[in-house]
Amino acid sequence: MFDPAKRREARIQPEIISTEVLQESYKLNLEQARALSDMLRIRPVGLLQGPPGTGKTVFIAALAHFALTHGLAQNALLASQSHEAVNHAAEAVLRLFDSDKKQPSMLRVGMEGSVSDRLLPYHAAYVEQLYKDRFRASLRERLVIGGRSLGIPIALIDDLISIEMGIRPLVEKIAELEREKLGDVQRLEGLRTTLRHQLVTRGIDIELDFQRSTQDLIEDIVDGALSRDADLHVSLDQVAQLRALAQLARDFIGSVSTRTRSFEPFLAGTRQIVAGTCVGLGRSSLELTTTPFDLVIVDEAARCTASEMSVPIQAGRWVVLVGDHAQLEPQYKAEVVERVAAQLRTTRREVVRSDFERVFQTSYGKAAGRRLIKQYRMLPPIGRVVSTAFYEGLLEHGRTEMEIDATALPSDLDLPIVWIATESLGEQSFEKQPVGGKSYFNSAEADLIISTLRGWDACERFRHWLGTQSKYAHPIGIICTYAEQRDLIRRRLQTANLSDAFKKAIKIDTVDSYQGKENPIVLLSLVRHNTDGHRERGIATVKDGFLSRPNRINVAVSRAMDRLVIIGAHHRWASGSPMARLVAAVDEEVRRGEARIELPSSRQQRNSSDRANDRRSRS
Repeated sequence: MFDPAKRREARIQPEIISTEVLQESYKLNLEQARALSDMLRIRPVGLLQGPPGTGKTVFIAALAHFALTHGLAQNALLASQSHEAVNHAAEAVLRLFDSDKKQPSMLRVGMEGSVSDRLLPYHAAYVEQLYKDRFRASLRERLVIGGRSLGIPIALIDDLISIEMGIRPLVEKIAELEREKLGDVQRLEGLRTTLRHQLVTRGIDIELDFQRSTQDLIEDIVDGALSRDADLHVSLDQVAQLRALAQLARDFIGSVSTRTRSFEPFLAGTRQIVAGTCVGLGRSSLELTTTPFDLVIVDEAARCTASEMSVPIQAGRWVVLVGDHAQLEPQYKAEVVERVAAQLRTTRREVVRSDFERVFQTSYGKAAGRRLIKQYRMLPPIGRVVSTAFYEGLLEHGRTEMEIDATALPSDLDLPIVWIATESLGEQSFEKQPVGGKSYFNSAEADLIISTLRGWDACERFRHWLGTQSKYAHPIGIICTYAEQRDLIRRRLQTANLSDAFKKAIKIDTVDSYQGKENPIVLLSLVRHNTDGHRERGIATVKDGFLSRPNRINVAVSRAMDRLVIIGAHHRWASGSPMARLVAAVDEEVRRGEARIELPSSRQQRNSSDRANDRRSRS
């Protein structure tokens, strides 16, 4: 399917369910319902491109729910490139099953720290422990049934169960402490006293020799119980069989998951839904290749390397890939990309291109691919910028109401988009590199971000909104195009004398860590500003570095919901470059009256005025 030379064709089945029914059942818009109706019919691989905020997670949940509840699949595998995306998709599926009041059997694979609270009851370790606890709770009853079927009197059954399940662990702990040369002598003597007391309570009168091995000591205790009940005429074979049952129970409880034995393959093979990252699902101990899935859904497929994506799809009879090749690409080490490009005599761009993007451009992809076009994340002015610069103007905009209380906003956030153009600062606004480092930072942009945050923190009505809203953990996001800039701003923020509540409202990270995330307010630090690019009309352009990749700029800009503040160079980007397209799209919003280009000096004056007005209003 991924090789253009093979010219594979998609198999498209007759309509299974109407678009109108899907719209009503899952509260989808028309494009989402059409895409879902088509994906239910396309085999063996369906493809969905979902630009930012178009509802990819809603689509995935509806697809999995419909397939599992209408007999199209008995089991489903949910995979993604990141834990966060896996959590979101799995939680969305659970919400649909909640509405049916039918909880599916689910397994969430991965390290416990990467699993959301909502999914912890479905985590492999939790499910395994639940099995053990349930088994342990009914264990005595099970062994009593086994003992009676063997013809052993109930009094002796009770003794043997107590010896194997209660006294044996006590003897083993005593032996463990005795092996420790510097063990806790007081605790050891306390355990010996407890053991003697339990034997006396059961009427087992033997002299305990703690120099004997654990097994020999247990045999002495069993012999003592049999001597006490010698008149019951129970054979040693009957006793051995009951003790063997107890041994099986101990094996299940104590060693069901070890380095050489894993409970996860059993769980993966018996759950309706298995969810995990592509890398996590690839663990050999999970034995995923031996568990076929009727439906495999891979989210963030455009970010997956070929090897990552091959892990989940190898297990699927029917595969649906969901992603957006206009956002972040697969990540490889720069030296690997250079070497592969040289050996294959191709471009670096071709090396990092995802299989998702490649298949979308084949004849198979044209037949099996669909695209969502209505986004709900960004207010229309921000959405239009993203649509114009990165999606050929195809996106529609479904949200006009603000997430933020407009009356609470500081005055410099009066428009959806503000670009603080740093050119007037001269060389002071140029990026720098740390000594011996490869990343970049921009002190001028960091200063402007901190001063902007101080101005917002001084706005009492805005602070009040931040403190009373509960929908967003981080209403303010600061996105940096380079890790060195992220680290610089984090350091500056620690000494910025901002209120603690305001600091908690802020999230700072790089573009590469931000796909799938969103904030009502985003400040974007471009970092790159120099005169190292080629000359156009006698003027040096900005050498754009990472900003030459439209995917990264798209992600950076499309995280903002209500307000986008861009800090950095506004002029001298090379004609036809992704940054030039972004500038043109923002300039169009300026003409519409939905955006503003601002100089750092006017920004500082506005902040000073805001602080003075806020002091007057409080007084």
